[in-house]
Amino acid sequence: MNFAKFIFESTHKKELSRGDAIKLIKEHCDTEKVLYRGMSGDDYFYKIKGEDGQRVSANTSNHYTIILDKLIAEKDSNYPLRSRSIICTDNKADATQFNENTYVILPFKDVVFGKVNDSDLWAKRVKLGGINLPIEYWNDMFNDAGISSVSYDKLIDDLEKLLEADKVEDKDYTEDDLSYSDAIEYLYLAFDFDAKNVRPYIEKAYSPDTLGFEFVTIETNRFKRTSSEYWISGDCVAVIYDIWKNLKTELDKE
Repeated sequence: MNFAKFIFESTHKKELSRGDAIKLIKEHCDTEKVLYRGMSGDDYFYKIKGEDGQRVSANTSNHYTIILDKLIAEKDSNYPLRSRSIICTDNKADATQFNENTYVILPFKDVVFGKVNDSDLWAKRVKLGGINLPIEYWNDMFNDAGISSVSYDKLIDDLEKLLEADKVEDKDYTEDDLSYSDAIEYLYLAFDFDAKNVRPYIEKAYSPDTLGFEFVTIETNRFKRTSSEYWISGDCVAVIYDIWKNLKTELDKE
């Protein structure tokens, strides 16, 4: 899982006193339904709002974030953007792998957040044309081919120009003939050698529905035996895991 390795401005979290954290939890959260996040922090309690920060991937290019943000916003303007969210999991062991500090995350009950329905976004595969590869492989190919990740429109424009440039002379090849370093050949094959296919293929392959994403609240979320990654842009309270058990016991008595 790679959700902890992101550059994320400190503006998304604010320190809370114990009293203020308890007050927010009582008023807005469900102590029986929590998520987890491995993150740096010197305090026991934080108020977090993902949309107040800007998240940029530090271990892959930003291509899929740009694409997903565009298609999520088109699905519903109230849904959280990947670039304006914190990343969480419903499995404590997964969260613990990425930072010595593991926090219990309590989203406010009315906050709608995204659910990947896989342990990590990187577990998702994207099928462009007839080629089905892990989502990060496409990121690498876009990056290797010089495709911009500045904006969605620029990304689409670069891909269309690449296809129009007709850089592949021999088009009589299949995926079996390629290695993952053959980025341009892979992209030509994925879009069936036609620039007109770029936008519709991208929109279908990266659609939230195609990828199996859900948009839920902590109350409507169905927790499963297998873990899932989540992204949350709205209000949450974070409590360091080491004191959560005792704090929850205290809250349950009241």
